[in-house]
Formats: sequence, C-alpha cells, structure tokens
Amino acid sequence: MFLTIVIFVFVLGLLVFVHELGHFLAARAAKVKVEEFGFGFPPKIWSKKVGTTIYSINLIPLGGFVKLYGEEGKHLKDPKSFFAKPLASRFWVIVAGVLMNLVLAWVLFWFGFNVGLPVTSTPADQIKNAKVTQEVIISEALPDTPAQKAGLSRGDIVIAGNGQAITTPEQLSEFTQNHIGQKADFTIKRYGLKKNLEITLSKDKKAPLGVAVLESERVKVPFFQAPIVAIKEIYNLIKLIVLTLIGFFATLFATGKATDVGTGPVGIWFIFKVATKLGLPYILQLTALISVNLAIINILPFPALDGGRLIFWMIEAVSRKRVAPRIEGIIHAIGFAILIALIILITFRDIMNLK
Repeated sequence: MFLTIVIFVFVLGLLVFVHELGHFLAARAAKVKVEEFGFGFPPKIWSKKVGTTIYSINLIPLGGFVKLYGEEGKHLKDPKSFFAKPLASRFWVIVAGVLMNLVLAWVLFWFGFNVGLPVTSTPADQIKNAKVTQEVIISEALPDTPAQKAGLSRGDIVIAGNGQAITTPEQLSEFTQNHIGQKADFTIKRYGLKKNLEITLSKDKKAPLGVAVLESERVKVPFFQAPIVAIKEIYNLIKLIVLTLIGFFATLFATGKATDVGTGPVGIWFIFKVATKLGLPYILQLTALISVNLAIINILPFPALDGGRLIFWMIEAVSRKRVAPRIEGIIHAIGFAILIALIILITFRDIMNLK
C-alpha cells in the first residue's frame, strides 16, 4: 500500500509538473512575467518567492496552474503582460502544456520499449524487430479456492509451475490439469520480485487452481528503433482516444445517454494499485497513457481547459477583435466549476462501482 501511494503521488506530480512546466517555459520564452507556478489547487500549503515568481504547493492535488501577469486582461500596455503579447505568442504559451505531455509520453514509451512494454494500441506483429514476451496475469482469484487460500490475487504474474515455464493461459491450464489434487510449486512475480508458493490443487477438474487469467504480451525493440515505435504508438493512441470521444458525444446527442469513457481519481488509484503490483513496464505504460489522455482532454474546446482558451483566440484572429477579458474570465470560471462537478460525479461513480 505504501509503495502504491508513493508511486501514485510521484506520477501525479510528474504529469502535473510537466504540463505546467510547458506553460512556464513558453511564457518565459515569450518574456511574459510568471506570477505563480503552483502544484495542486488552493488552499495553499507551502510557497516561496524566487525572483518575481511564487512557487507553491496546494492542498487539492488534482492539477496545477501557472498564473501569468496580465492574463485577466489588465496591464495591456506593459510588455511583460500576457495579453500585451501577439496572438501567436499567447497561442504557444497555452499549447506548450499539451505538447509537454506528449513529449513525456514519447520519452516513457521510448524507455518502455527498451525494457519491454505491454502492447497498448499497436499489435506486436506490426512492430518490426520486436522481441515478444508473453505473460499470464491473474485477474481474479476465485473465493474458497487453492489460489485464494495461498494468497494469489489480481496483478500476480504466473511465471512457472514446478520449474516449468508458463507463458500462456493454455500452458497454465494444462499444468493444473496434469496436477489435479497434487502439491505444486508455483513461481510468481509480484511488485517486480519473484516469489515461490506451494499450492495444493483441488480435485475440481474445471478449476484446480481457481483463477481467472489474462494473457499479456510485452514488446521489446532495439534502442534506436524505440523512439520511432513510440511516435507510432502515440499516434495510434491519439486516433483511438479521438474516435472514442467522437463516439461518446455522438451517442450522447443521439440518445441522451452517456457511456463510460473514462475514470476519475479513485478509479485511477485502483488501476495504479494493479500496475504497481505488475511492475515497472506496466507503470511506465499507464503513466504514458494518462499523459496522452491529459493532452487530448486539455486541448478540448471547453472553458477552463487550454482548448477553451484557444477558441477565444480563434474568434479574435477571425474577427480582429478581442473578446473582453472580463467576459472570457467569467466563462472560464463557469467551465472550471463544471469540471470540478464532473470530477466529483465521476469519483462518486467510481466509489459506487467498487462496492
């Protein structure tokens, strides 16, 4: 549990930090004064002023922010003000956060494909020079079975039985069928470490061990090929996410019913529990997936998101007239309130689904 908490907090912090770092660096490059660089949302826990910028850590760890001088529409004649900058400069300051999330995902996938990454959106047979490793992952240990009594649980990886390698569900099934009612020494991997368990299988021919399993493939490619494979992976993920969102909104407008397309902080927490147990490759994969999702979500044309800001500037570019900063601020505030409400509703749904 402690390890999961540490990794979860670290990953959340990394994703938020990288996104806001994009805004921060782009603002600095555009010579916009950064008033505050904050992790999380207020109330404030800690802060320190360095130069003209306040660096802060806030209580609600569901995001972060970069407060830019003049972004509320004031100080228009000050060259350090955000709204005093040309439209192109403001565009890159906002888009930089999304780009940094994609860069982070690319780095994680690059490294992941060097150590062996679980297949995500690109099938293994479509990757040249791929070295494929198959794994058998326990998705559930059934109640009152040898597996449950021995302490097996979701996220354990079955490696071998009596020293005989097990890489597919068929091999596991064959092994347990051949040892019905007998003691067997299983080698599993948990939190990246190997562990041996002596389990007496039941005489139930349908489920001698009593587990439901998943088959996973991990792909490893040469170092210099990995960045290219990582780019293709991100492209396929973006296409998949966009198509999923289009399907979601199409269904919503056609039927008035919303299908599940994501999860909230609680759901992500439980996914991370399993990923931590599965080991580093799965943590890398999940972090990269979330980073790509954050990039796509942030660029959506919704108030308070980066994409929502871009809509106002597109209006400005076409009409040659700036939307009043006060009106834009009110719309973003309403959008932010809606986003917080959605997070609360999704979190409630995740909690109810766990029951």
